[in-house]
Amino acid sequence: MASKLNADCLTEIFEILESDQVTTSRSCTLHSCILVNRQWCSIAIKILWKNPWNYRKNRECVAYTIINTFISTFSKESKEKLKENEIIIIPNEILMRETIFNYAIYLKNLNLFHLEITLESWFHYLLSSQRQLQRQQHQQHQQMDDDVTKISLRNYKYIFEELLVNFFNQSTNILNLNVSACRDSSISSLTNSIEQSTRAMDCLANLRYFKCSGTMPKLYSLLSNISPNLIRIHIERYMITEELANLINVQKNLKEIGFHKHPSLRHPPLSLTNNIIGTSLINQSSSIETLIIKGIYFQSKNLSYFENLKELNIRICGGMRYTREELLPLALVSLNHLQTFFWYSTHYIYLDLFPNFFRNNGKNLRYITIKGFMISDPENAGKLINSIANHCINLRSFSGPILKENILELTNMIKNCKELQSLTLHPSRKKCYGPQKKECFDELMSVLINQQKNIRLSELTIVYSWNFSFLQFERLMKKFEEMQKKKFKFSFDPNILKDQNFKYIANKFIDLGILKEIIDFEFGQ
Repeated sequence: MASKLNADCLTEIFEILESDQVTTSRSCTLHSCILVNRQWCSIAIKILWKNPWNYRKNRECVAYTIINTFISTFSKESKEKLKENEIIIIPNEILMRETIFNYAIYLKNLNLFHLEITLESWFHYLLSSQRQLQRQQHQQHQQMDDDVTKISLRNYKYIFEELLVNFFNQSTNILNLNVSACRDSSISSLTNSIEQSTRAMDCLANLRYFKCSGTMPKLYSLLSNISPNLIRIHIERYMITEELANLINVQKNLKEIGFHKHPSLRHPPLSLTNNIIGTSLINQSSSIETLIIKGIYFQSKNLSYFENLKELNIRICGGMRYTREELLPLALVSLNHLQTFFWYSTHYIYLDLFPNFFRNNGKNLRYITIKGFMISDPENAGKLINSIANHCINLRSFSGPILKENILELTNMIKNCKELQSLTLHPSRKKCYGPQKKECFDELMSVLINQQKNIRLSELTIVYSWNFSFLQFERLMKKFEEMQKKKFKFSFDPNILKDQNFKYIANKFIDLGILKEIIDFEFGQ
């Protein structure tokens, strides 16, 4: 029977199913769609093979199947090379197989590290089978094992490069390229394959996302010439090089860039005026909407260059830290389009610096996260929350510190921020990690109970340092029931559920559909 849904509708539905599989541990429902009819099969196959590296179970067996399938799509010339060069004894059924689909055409995501481990699993599976067969025919086991190992080491690179060349020759467009965490030899194979492939320039011309690590001068230079349409660049183990600066500089519409500290190097600041990377960033600053800086010193006054910034993500960690004086310019920065603000520090944070920042930039803010392992001025949590309440009226999610006395401030936030859907609260104190004295959340929970008519809250997270009475918990759940609020997500210390009263209430409202789930939460998440 023909499907009543057109191809566009089915594609959208199937992409949601595929996304659900990636973000959860559920088995992929999309595989069963292949068996419905020809149209469903064709659409599902295209989506599944966009990113074939997302397998979790039966890794070796799945890896063997994936590589076999891609080898089956090789050109006749490539298959002949495999035979002639005696690369490895690949079963004839693989080399002779004619696939229904040319799966390499659908490839959109290339993760070099995942390709490494998939190919290694394939070799291991194939060589294990060959060893077992040869041991039945030979007595000199050790010599035979050594010979097989030499074959695998000698020819791993050849097949790796043949796969890459095939991807570039067959895929219409590779949109995402991730080369972080892989070996230098794999980067060398990648650059060789780009140069060997007749279609690599076309295949990578519309590359949208590039994630890299360390210095890769030849690859950066190649991509500078053939991939000027990157939207997102993430650089791990960041190092200043002319080739990287040029890759950033030639992009036509760069929207997101992230810099992550090299763990073994003492880093200079990410200056916008004293190095070639900074010059490239200034050239791109008007188009950049997301800026991510992890473990690298960055002068807050330089944020003013990024006038169209929508998301700012600063992670202060490792040996890098800021003094309060160094962060004072943050209060003067104007980012009128900012929607997401994420500030995380394994050192001190200074709460008194944020109210002026939110006064200047709160108009369009939707998501605010402020996490610190230590707080220099915990007494200023109320000022922080009041500033958000008064200047961030479009807020949807807040994660940050609060004092148990900040009842009026929390009330003000809930009344003013009518779109607020998610709250994550931790006690504002000097030290925010390790064993902590419990503080009572009951009075703050009363605010949530009393303000239900003004609130759209669907998710509440309170960290381990809070406790609350089962009577308040029950009142909150009953209020949700009265308001016909469904599927509320509550995260707190699961040790609380050791009390049978809590456990009974939780199970009762889960059964009623009021409470969606209770999640084990840790501060470091």
